[in-house]
Amino acid sequence: SVPLLGALASALLELERDDEAAALIERVLARGDRHLRAEGFRTRAYTRLDKADFDAAWEDFEEVRRLAPSAPDNATLELTILLMSKRYDDARARAQYWLPRLERNTAREADAPLEFVE
Repeated sequence: SVPLLGALASALLELERDDEAAALIERVLARGDRHLRAEGFRTRAYTRLDKADFDAAWEDFEEVRRLAPSAPDNATLELTILLMSKRYDDARARAQYWLPRLERNTAREADAPLEFVE
């Protein structure tokens, strides 16, 4: 399941088993369905952000957006990349884009991104 993928990859990274986490993500990217692949790209983007590889994180975000264009978590990832890249004006503009969309989304998973964007 999609949430379990992120949790498992995060646990492996916490345990400093980076190679196993990377192998898991690569398998998902190669063989997973659309939703799993989107989560794989999302997870890899955050891993790349931890290493300050903003260009690679942005490329992963583009894949996430292509695979899951309306996912509420896209707002969090996009804004995190922009903020960590010190692109504050762009982050402010994208937050203004995301805020009304997240407010209209009544899905429960939208709560965390909404709080982050606000």
